Amino acid sequence: MGSIAVQKYKQPVIEFNDGVVKKGSSPYDGRNETAEYDVQIQNTGRSVATNCKPRIILEGTHDTTVNEPFMAEDGWEVDEVDVTKEYTINVVPEWTEESSNRIDINQDEYASFRLFKASKESVGPEVHEKIRFGTVLPEDKMAEKDGIFSEPIRVETPPPRMDTEPNVTYKSSIGQEIFNEIDWEIKKIIVTSANSKKLEAELNLEWEASSLPELSLE
Repeated sequence: MGSIAVQKYKQPVIEFNDGVVKKGSSPYDGRNETAEYDVQIQNTGRSVATNCKPRIILEGTHDTTVNEPFMAEDGWEVDEVDVTKEYTINVVPEWTEESSNRIDINQDEYASFRLFKASKESVGPEVHEKIRFGTVLPEDKMAEKDGIFSEPIRVETPPPRMDTEPNVTYKSSIGQEIFNEIDWEIKKIIVTSANSKKLEAELNLEWEASSLPELSLE
């Protein structure tokens, strides 16, 4: 019993320190803005928290329409069909300090990982507001169609006519309008460790009043 009590007394405890830390800039009078959103973790226990691994999970559905071609008597025609697209984001980010997915956090020390990067870009009369998940790829793996970021956002579109497989695409960013139209069922962050309790929180993301989102953890 004494040994168990000592182990419990000395065990590490990982906690969210300041929640989500927003670091941003607005170099062109508000027309173009960027912000990086980091999650900071602290070990408040009495020993090293080993093999700490973060995970970001968002899952939701988007009711929309797609143009579905079909063969009619006079040739190919197009129908506008209602579909429900499934969005899945499951990211294991790297820790900022170590560029690794798994690290040890010493007693009373902090560590952070990138949640996502947000941007507002004004191109002529149009304004594009989006959040981008994933990591920056090395030069030899950069995707020509989507810049220099990986593509962890999975979008599955079911076939309107039940004779084909679902269409699955991947992307690195979501625009503000689409993000707010998605019915998010899961928005959470999980941090696990080899020797401390699992840390978990819900993401409260507000993206209505300003061009860049406001976040908190619950």
